[in-house]
Amino acid sequence: TSTAAAAASLESEGVLFVDGLLEASEAARLRSHVEEWLETAKTEAADDTAPEQRFGGVLSRASRYDLYLPLDPPVASALEACAAQLAPLLEEVLGEDPELFELSALISDRGAPRQPVHPDTGFTPQTALLTAFVALQEVTPDLGPTFFLAGTHTRAAHERFNGEPGEKLQLLRSSPRRIGTLPAGAATLFDSRLLHGGGENAQGRRVLFYFTFKARESPRLPKGSLLASLRYRHSLRSLLGAPAAAA
Repeated sequence: TSTAAAAASLESEGVLFVDGLLEASEAARLRSHVEEWLETAKTEAADDTAPEQRFGGVLSRASRYDLYLPLDPPVASALEACAAQLAPLLEEVLGEDPELFELSALISDRGAPRQPVHPDTGFTPQTALLTAFVALQEVTPDLGPTFFLAGTHTRAAHERFNGEPGEKLQLLRSSPRRIGTLPAGAATLFDSRLLHGGGENAQGRRVLFYFTFKARESPRLPKGSLLASLRYRHSLRSLLGAPAAAA
């Protein structure tokens, strides 16, 4: 798919499926690393020894974690591999050299309930954030894949979602659903304004590596899922070793 075609699909649907961002073997290695980091972070949280916040708030928190990731070699390698492939599209949609806004893992275990439908940000006239959810194992229907309501990143959809209950219900029922079942290493790339949610996990652990880039011209937004030590420090081009955009 050409960059222009992918950008047009994102503009109309709000979500795009991308194959092969990571090799299956690299996805498996990163999953093991994330699971080790999860145990370390849980221990630090229990002992109150974490030097900075490791976990984000997540809807339907039972059996679900939003685990902020360090930019250590396994994570940096995976992020660079994914970002290099997505860079032309990210700059086409977000503008020159967008900022790294989130770097985290979404982990759901068996028994995690279905999340309520939600957008990650309220409506803005232009796309402010693009997030990639990268599957670190095959995501089957029983693992609670993310569902996306196509085309709901618009002003009209947000007005209906935040309006009368009947209007909201009609919007949720009538919007086409895109289900994030994925092979290992594939991803969903979506606009933060899009209505979506995590599905009920009836099988076992599902790990998604995710990262978000922010348009430099976007309005001020609440802090994303990113370690405080990484905030405001990295951009698409700096991560890829390319010259950064002029300030």
